[in-house]
Amino acid sequence: MHLFVRERPMLEGEIVELSEIRDWFEINYSDITVGAVTAHVAMMTVNGQKRYHHADPGDGLDDLFYRVDHGKYRLYVLGVDEEPPARN
Repeated sequence: MHLFVRERPMLEGEIVELSEIRDWFEINYSDITVGAVTAHVAMMTVNGQKRYHHADPGDGLDDLFYRVDHGKYRLYVLGVDEEPPARN
């Protein structure tokens, strides 16, 4: 996901849809499955419910996206957005 954000820069507050992230990986890294992309977006979404099914590495590197609506994300802004709750 960090590769996506680095190679496809997002403006502050810009909304990106899950379908765009999936399409980008399909074009640029076709060996990565749609399921893997979807799971990683869920894991890296600070306010996503599915995030809590993944172990927390504790380094903050997976605090990447903030979900604004179903299938719509923007970059997480530390100090502006709500803090991600603790995970197991």
